[in-house]
Amino acid sequence: MMSHSQGKEQVPTLRPIKLRREIKEAAKQVLNRDFELYELRKFFATWMISQGVPESIVNTLQGRAPPTEYRVLIEHYWSPRHEELRQWYLKHAPCLLC
Repeated sequence: MMSHSQGKEQVPTLRPIKLRREIKEAAKQVLNRDFELYELRKFFATWMISQGVPESIVNTLQGRAPPTEYRVLIEHYWSPRHEELRQWYLKHAPCLLC
């Protein structure tokens, strides 16, 4: 949305509660049943692991490691680079509208 008086593009405010509600309502119309967003998370993890993506990559992509554990993981064992995670995602993530 462009504000003519300011000449700057305004970024809409993300409202997570409204977004969740709209996703659930749309899914109920399509699936004809209640839908939990957890189902998407579970599908994504199951799909990625079935495609051979290591659990450490899947957990990182899903933000599963608590910050304290993640810090220890990075400092002592494994340090995923942004590009490495991106490549795993692009190669193996499900493509719903391809």
